[in-house]
Amino acid sequence: KYYLINFSFWVQVYNKKAVHPVHDHFGASNVVSFVHFLRPIKNNCFSFTDGGQLVIPQQEEGDFLVFPSYVPHQINSHKTDKNRLVVAGNI
Repeated sequence: KYYLINFSFWVQVYNKKAVHPVHDHFGASNVVSFVHFLRPIKNNCFSFTDGGQLVIPQQEEGDFLVFPSYVPHQINSHKTDKNRLVVAGNI
């Protein structure tokens, strides 16, 4: 017996003005989401939120963060001139 596993992934480059409002990836085929920090920035602009409080996970180069797809998260703008680079996706 074998199972078909669907996944999708993408690359995101954020400059200092880029934001991504609160969202989740929950859907019929999304159970787990991930983000791989290739070039994070010092103020850690990725965060989980409940609409009020923020939880900011560690974000260092090479970190691979896996979380349930239903968890709301966002990207806040940053003030550095460096671009933030990640690979993100759903399984």
